[in-house]
Amino acid sequence: MPRSLVVLLPIALLTGLVTAPLVHAREGTPAAEAATTVVAAGVVNPRGFTWDVDGTLLVASAGVSGEAAGLDAIVDGCPIRRVDGFPNSGVAFGRSGIADVATLDGQLYLLAGGGDTGRGQPANGVYRVDPTGETALVANVSAFVPANPVSVVPPDYDPDGVPFSMDVVDGAFWLTDGNNSQVLRAGLDGAVTRVADLSVGHTIPTGIVAAPLDRGGAFVALFTPTPYPNGGAKIVHVAPNGTVVDELTGLTTAIDVALGPDGALYALEMATGNTADSPFLRPGTGRIVRQNANGGIVPVATGLTFPGALEVGPDGALYVSLPAFGSDAGEGQIVRFDLGAGEPGSASPIAAASCS
Repeated sequence: MPRSLVVLLPIALLTGLVTAPLVHAREGTPAAEAATTVVAAGVVNPRGFTWDVDGTLLVASAGVSGEAAGLDAIVDGCPIRRVDGFPNSGVAFGRSGIADVATLDGQLYLLAGGGDTGRGQPANGVYRVDPTGETALVANVSAFVPANPVSVVPPDYDPDGVPFSMDVVDGAFWLTDGNNSQVLRAGLDGAVTRVADLSVGHTIPTGIVAAPLDRGGAFVALFTPTPYPNGGAKIVHVAPNGTVVDELTGLTTAIDVALGPDGALYALEMATGNTADSPFLRPGTGRIVRQNANGGIVPVATGLTFPGALEVGPDGALYVSLPAFGSDAGEGQIVRFDLGAGEPGSASPIAAASCS
């Protein structure tokens, strides 16, 4: 079965992740004291993350191989496995396993994206997580995808779909399926419906965040397929009726989107300054950008190594997971950027051994 969601990285780029800095300040900008902080280390291929009702940071982990995907609670800066045993799959040059985690009405849910039902594995979709770590399937994406094909089926079609990100919109989960280029709605009653078909041009929707109530719907990051052209990615607004309009253009490899406490739209770019030839993406070039009043972009943080998810924390700061791909030995981190302390400062990577 094909497993090649093209947002993942050529293996040649991943060989330098252990020694390369994971994040640094904008070049030529004096570092602000403690503006950038590593709040979690030792995570294997971290993806989406959130905070539980008690304030605990929870991080989705794609795992390494086999049934190694799971959900980690961060305790004293290090991961403690809370949910384990989910399947993951090779996706291009990385892994796809647990993709995201979110809460709704105080209940914890995770988004599984690495299953292969054709081989008897659990379905991809939304799962409820109880306090003991047991899970139950709520919304079955694997069943929906083959029964409801998109208008342009991708050449690397995955009949289970490859869910990437989810957020709560109007009492249900909206989620992205990057492989089939669609936005889906998953209700707590188990119903899965399509909100928007974005398959023309294989746009590859990645991150998603609920839009303000006065607009409804959600903002969705569109990554673009190879060769990941500079300036070709964007953020779109998807209305509840499926209408899609451009919100922020001129991005490169847009992998997530967030709404800041100031109401500004922030986008996470996985890599910039990409080349026209393989391996296309350059490590250490990811960044966070903010939409300015004129609709353009302003860099907020640069020098990120293959970031995967962006969230606004309970404290109003921005948090990023990285590297999302290639941190098989536990080099993954969650990094905090204090928007109120000027430009982000430098942060030295915390070695995986500190969480052994």
